[in-house]
Amino acid sequence: MIWPLSAAIRLLILCAFLFCSQVMASDDQGADISNSPHHELPLTALNPQFWFFDDGVAGNQLLRIEGENTSDTPARLLLRIDHHSSVNYRTRFNLERVYPTGRFILEVPLNQLKTSAGETFTHQDIRKIYLSNMGADFRWHAAALLHQPLIPAGLIGWDFGPDAQTSVPGMIQVSQTDVRQGFIVEGPYRYRNRPYHDPMIADGIEGLTRLVLPIKNGLWRIRLWSSDIGEWEYVPHALEKSIQINQTRILQQNLSYQDWLTRFYLYKPDISQGSSGLDAFWQSVGQYRGAPVDGTVLVTDGKLTLDFSSPETAGRFISALIAVPLNTASIDNNVSEPLSVQQNPEQFDQFDQYRENIFQRSWSYLPNPELYKNVPEIYQGESLLWVPGENISLRLDFPDAPGQLKELDLPLKNLQIYQIRQGYSRPRGQEMALQNELSLIPLMPESYAENMHQPRNQSVADYAINAEQGDQWVITGQVEAPLAISETSRGYYLRFDRALYSVNAQLLPVILPEVKKPIGIYLDYAPHLSWFSQQDAETQASCDYHFLSQFGLTGVAPALPDPVRGKEEAFKRAVQSPLNAGLLPPYPAYTPVKRLLPNGQDYTLEQLDKVSSVAGLLLWSLADEPGLFLREDLELDQFNNLMAASRPEFDRMAQLNRKEHDKTTDRFNSVLVNHGYQLTAERIQQLKQSNLDVYLYNLPSPRFAAGAYLWKTGLKGYWQWHGRMPTAHPADPTDGRENDVQLLFPSAQLCRAPEIHPRLLAIRQGVNDLRWLNWLMQNANQNLSFAMLQHELQKQIDSDWEKNTLNNKVLDRFIDQIKRLAQGLQSNH
Repeated sequence: MIWPLSAAIRLLILCAFLFCSQVMASDDQGADISNSPHHELPLTALNPQFWFFDDGVAGNQLLRIEGENTSDTPARLLLRIDHHSSVNYRTRFNLERVYPTGRFILEVPLNQLKTSAGETFTHQDIRKIYLSNMGADFRWHAAALLHQPLIPAGLIGWDFGPDAQTSVPGMIQVSQTDVRQGFIVEGPYRYRNRPYHDPMIADGIEGLTRLVLPIKNGLWRIRLWSSDIGEWEYVPHALEKSIQINQTRILQQNLSYQDWLTRFYLYKPDISQGSSGLDAFWQSVGQYRGAPVDGTVLVTDGKLTLDFSSPETAGRFISALIAVPLNTASIDNNVSEPLSVQQNPEQFDQFDQYRENIFQRSWSYLPNPELYKNVPEIYQGESLLWVPGENISLRLDFPDAPGQLKELDLPLKNLQIYQIRQGYSRPRGQEMALQNELSLIPLMPESYAENMHQPRNQSVADYAINAEQGDQWVITGQVEAPLAISETSRGYYLRFDRALYSVNAQLLPVILPEVKKPIGIYLDYAPHLSWFSQQDAETQASCDYHFLSQFGLTGVAPALPDPVRGKEEAFKRAVQSPLNAGLLPPYPAYTPVKRLLPNGQDYTLEQLDKVSSVAGLLLWSLADEPGLFLREDLELDQFNNLMAASRPEFDRMAQLNRKEHDKTTDRFNSVLVNHGYQLTAERIQQLKQSNLDVYLYNLPSPRFAAGAYLWKTGLKGYWQWHGRMPTAHPADPTDGRENDVQLLFPSAQLCRAPEIHPRLLAIRQGVNDLRWLNWLMQNANQNLSFAMLQHELQKQIDSDWEKNTLNNKVLDRFIDQIKRLAQGLQSNH
């Protein structure tokens, strides 16, 4: 991943950028642009480009930049817009975009901008615009202030939302202070405004029962957007709702929650075999957000009267409405003869294209050089070395179409076949960019019970599993001990209708040590189940723990209810649940204290005392990456001091991700640290010498973190963020403030084999690496070859996280070297 610059380099570039801006401004070399409706902005050979505006810019304009990334890799640009009071980063509009190699167009509407501190300013307040290449190889082709394109001619549009909404040029804005004649909004309504890129459906009115809009008489084709986008693990989920316009029902919805999940929540585009890019994303996901509903309505009284009905407030919602006339003549109330209808769908198509164009020029599409980073290399027929109890992953590629899988003979239990599928994600979490990302779809999604073990030679014919041309599979399972000595080295196979795939594996009589450290993921209750049934959410969490344990992970930061009054027993059961599944404590409890504290310190202590019987299984978070929320930090710090004095048996933990956090470590029993803390041998040793239990969390290379790095540093465990944390819709990474983080994807049915993110596979492989490295250490005292290899690997694995460049191929080679020694050891016997 090349486009993120290091913090130090970016700071130097920014400082140089600001210095250059001030020098050039003082020399009056910048362009002073008049307040005109259309203006080409002059470009110079210097960097940065900058333009000055004494009186702001005209309304309804956008800044259009046409450029080209001439390098071979994605590169980043910086756009900065100052208002008359801007003095630093937080008081300016700041925008960074990453573009792949080639030409691009960036368009930024200027009517209403926000500073990095969240303050709004208008086009009239703009005084300076800076454009920097951030040290990258960009070529600027053109820059201009242009009129924002209006919605297509012939359409009437209304955009609903709060006063501070971003306007859509050409649409009528309807907000809470709008008192135009003829507009009526009824019901216990409120305005919503979500962090979404499309201003038309980012906001709206929720809870209304009636909406009246003035319109000419006639027959109209109508489209309205009827659902709130949602935010932060929340999507509105009304099962029953209806909308009538002028007594014509255009929406009637009565769904079970499983039906709602299938229709609105679980849809996920598959781009493995088709086109990808921004256009494919828009056509498969983007254009359907906001739940558009079409209808044809007759107007005879000069009004569109919309009646909303739903038992849920969120089910009575509108964000936008467009209308196009279907006949050329107006209608008189006294005329009853039928109308001549002129079908005119082109204007709706033009509107769809208008919205897509805005999306295409606001976002970029980047290649993902690490697309296959977390899945194994394709099996090429080489001889494999496996040992009983080892968790293995095998990736198969099908250049042809072998047909249906008829028989499978592999020495594996807990076997699962996954199909590799491609979807979308946002690089680095918050980029205004999309890239392809993999997920693994289970092809045998049977329910799994608490102690499910697949039989060794499981019949696969009943599943009717087909392999099409271009498909890729990942097979996972745990190696079983051979039934006879003759089976320690033989060929295994997958037999299809039209092909036989051989797998050559030798089983070594080696016993790998079990990992005694918790290595796993953060997990919470599946949001989509919690909305409808907390019992279902708890059942699924229990199944998740059993799946993770069976899959090969050893720990978890579990889903925990708040231990408020009346929920103490539920909290205790939730703590016991991962223990019952075989996952190792301690379990990070990263939310209970912070959620109890708003009720006061005494109340919080009282509730913690009531769950003290399970307190020893938990790491109680009392500092969560300090510096983000100062008031919360202060409250947690004060309570931490109180707990240290009055409840010393509670293991008080901090999650630390900055270098300066080392000043706080003496206040806690345990710390979770990541690369932001600056992991070096010296700093890790300082933590250990302070009698702290030190764990890892949230690291960018999960296989390395879970295996080789834990082995090298001797730290006590590792948890990766996050099992179930979609921002809003799980298939739309563009909604919310950041990317969806999902290692376990949602499903409508409980306790099915889950669709997983390949990162979960990488953590599992890291646990397997750790078992082999520990086995190497066990044998190093008795065998010189083992001792020499251990010494060599310890030299190649650095305790300084940033110095490690060990990719999967290198880690595979490490483990293969150990296996070859194990094979030789058996041969000598």
